[in-house]
Amino acid sequence: MEKENAGSGSVDVVSALVRFLGLAILLFGLWIGYQVVSEAWQLYHSPEKIQKYSEKVESGSKINEFGESVCKLVHETMSETVKKMPQMADQKAEQKELTPLKPFTVSYFAAWGIVVLLLLVVGKLACWIISTGGKLAMYSGNTEKVAKAMIKQILLEMEYKK
Repeated sequence: MEKENAGSGSVDVVSALVRFLGLAILLFGLWIGYQVVSEAWQLYHSPEKIQKYSEKVESGSKINEFGESVCKLVHETMSETVKKMPQMADQKAEQKELTPLKPFTVSYFAAWGIVVLLLLVVGKLACWIISTGGKLAMYSGNTEKVAKAMIKQILLEMEYKK
């Protein structure tokens, strides 16, 4: 009897330690989740903040240069096509220059995609952390014994029905 009481004391200490650790992990997950929601809300209220991410994407990938070269190529092609078109009789012989195309910044849209994906990934990680912390906080040392007893009972009932 004395050995069982000594063993249950150490089990109680470990159980309390696991519950405390679970509570700490749960609170950490909630804090991460709050940060994700807060960042998403800030981007919703002031989308111009995405510009700094856009600049980082551009400096790393030079993706906007691609957009500029495509616009330049399209402008040159259109200018050549207009020059080759037959002139109408009532139009002046002078040809007007086409207005150059303004390329849109691809890095801006890429930054939005990256930021949204990162927020989703970190949010999912926060959900997993919260779930794990909650399971640890609700930890019971008897859970394993109860699970084994349930499995044993189910197996006995399955053999009984045969």
